[in-house]
Amino acid sequence: MLNHTPPRQLGYGDPLGDPELRAALAQQLRITRGVRCDVGQIVITEGAQQALARFILSGDYSRHLSKMHRLYRQRQALLRSELQQAAGQPLPLLGGDSGMHLVLPLDAHQDDVAIARQLLQAGYAPAALSTFYLTEPAQRGLVIGYGNSSSTQITAAVRQLRRMLGWPD
Repeated sequence: MLNHTPPRQLGYGDPLGDPELRAALAQQLRITRGVRCDVGQIVITEGAQQALARFILSGDYSRHLSKMHRLYRQRQALLRSELQQAAGQPLPLLGGDSGMHLVLPLDAHQDDVAIARQLLQAGYAPAALSTFYLTEPAQRGLVIGYGNSSSTQITAAVRQLRRMLGWPD
């Protein structure tokens, strides 16, 4: 039986996956989705660990982290700038050293839960800072994420927040 088995089926084969299957996938992507790619851009693995190892060892993971670090720094800088400009005065923004969010402290009389709820209804998803406290008095504020927001979304969200907080135009 082994005499009739092609040699590539006895070994590990191409580490990128079966070339015929990769060619078929490239063609299918071209036809159904208009994606132009060649066989060298498609990798077929047997599992997540193999794919992750290839991603790390190729240097792609390190490049991805660098790219995302730059992008998140830019988004944070934009959010800080937009908030400061909208308020018309310096704001004591908290955080930004880790994570992908900033905290906008609010005055004790401002209902951060209601403001967060209104922003959620407008399509934004800040969290009320007071809900993170187990004891009173809870600090009021908004936890504003920027990791998954475009520049346009950040600008529009700050505009909406300015209207809700009554900051001057």
